[in-house]
Amino acid sequence: MHGLNDIRQDEIETAELLVPKPCVFEVEMATEKLKDTKIRLMIKFQKKLLKQEIGQFVLKSITIARKVGLLYLKLFLLNKCVEKG
Repeated sequence: MHGLNDIRQDEIETAELLVPKPCVFEVEMATEKLKDTKIRLMIKFQKKLLKQEIGQFVLKSITIARKVGLLYLKLFLLNKCVEKG
């Protein structure tokens, strides 16, 4: 006579899969799709990172240009003072 645990174990062992086992082609296609997705995400991340770096470079360039402009203005004014004096 089977106990309740034995019957449940038999049900677990003989249960059919709800999802059929994929064929080799389906596994290969899914793997390629994952690789393509990974590559696209990496490219998207690299583009975003590059845009941030370009933005920082532009801001630094603007800051440097302003400092150069101020230095040029100070030299110009200093020369004007020297010419007058």
